[in-house]
Amino acid sequence: MEQRNYEFLTTKVLPDLGLRGYFDEAIHANMKLDRPQFDVSRTGRQKDGKEVTIELTNFVKKGDYYMLNGPNKLHVKDPETGQVKTGVFRLYYQKGFSFNEMSHIMNGGILYKPTNENGKETPRIHFLASQPGPIKRKTDKASNQKTPKEQEAYSAERVFGGKDPKPAVEENNQTMKEYHVSSVKFKMLDLAKNFNSLPGLNADQVTIEGMMKTILLGGTVEAKITQPSTGERIDANLTLSKNAGLIVKDKQGNYLNLKAEVSNFIPDPIQQLQNPNNNTVQNQTTNAQHNTNTQQNQQTAGMGDSNKKAKDLLNAQNQQQKRTPRKKRA
Repeated sequence: MEQRNYEFLTTKVLPDLGLRGYFDEAIHANMKLDRPQFDVSRTGRQKDGKEVTIELTNFVKKGDYYMLNGPNKLHVKDPETGQVKTGVFRLYYQKGFSFNEMSHIMNGGILYKPTNENGKETPRIHFLASQPGPIKRKTDKASNQKTPKEQEAYSAERVFGGKDPKPAVEENNQTMKEYHVSSVKFKMLDLAKNFNSLPGLNADQVTIEGMMKTILLGGTVEAKITQPSTGERIDANLTLSKNAGLIVKDKQGNYLNLKAEVSNFIPDPIQQLQNPNNNTVQNQTTNAQHNTNTQQNQQTAGMGDSNKKAKDLLNAQNQQQKRTPRKKRA
């Protein structure tokens, strides 16, 4: 067994995944047996009572060294139904989502985590696909978020308690469904524009940057905005959506429509037939449309008269130029 390889896995790879000290003895035992490939797992319980199993798959030996190829899997078992929901989290050069981040995603959260693409850091948000199986190109609709304080409830220490390395994974292929992680690339400037487009948001650049940082960490921002349809000042909660936009809700958790209502009322003819009392509204609407058409006809007629006068004036100027004799040169 290569001691430096073991130390690198237990002091660098696993701590970066938020799992320092949880699998040291299991990894040491498998490496000592010189197995070509092995997995390790551990089961605990969340604060809400759900059973959670973290599984690190594909420790593969290449030459004298082992590497964690993954993917890592997080199994969440519903105590009432017994069904297991599995999140599949891929690794890139033994780097990936930490246990806290995986738990945040598995519990319906949206995670901001930049990725390295061709040596450049690219902003991305990540969330669990709505359906099990391969990732679809179409992104999911918005879902509820978890605040950073709530994320602490899913930490490895709270779920697993002590650092006993004994694996205890329970799998049932009949009830287990694997969900992959969807990722969406976005621009910070577009997110800032979404904040600036909020009606009546009185905030300077520093404040908006602070709001952006909060929602990118999975939190909720409280803001006072204006309802366009009524002009009323209202309290709103802002969270990050799965298309890198903003979810705007009121204090009761209802989605807010920030688009101005259409002022022109067009009655439904079926409702008019069913409700004769609406004839007055219909007559008012018809009269208003008639007056609008009359004004348009008058404007069109006026434009016609103006065009005729302009043509007559232009013809008169041309005739005058023809009649005026040109001066002979000396």
